[in-house]
Amino acid sequence: WNVPAGLRDAQELKVTLAAELQANGQVINASIRLVEPSNPDARFKSAYEAGRRALIRCSPYADLPREKYAQWRNIEVVFNPEGMVSW
Repeated sequence: WNVPAGLRDAQELKVTLAAELQANGQVINASIRLVEPSNPDARFKSAYEAGRRALIRCSPYADLPREKYAQWRNIEVVFNPEGMVSW
């Protein structure tokens, strides 16, 4: 995940994304959605887009155990830039 550059207070742009995965670990792009914050401003929308790109770029998640697909089919990922941003 790349923290959006140039945004004010970038260290505070924590976002939670949800997505559905196929049995082969591939992210279903259309399923990606923002969970938190529920009423994002433009800065959080930018962080969401960065998180969305990361989920897609890292897909497929091939090392997930197929026999546990029902458990990892729907995921939530928290993207938290705390500690990543330095000034």
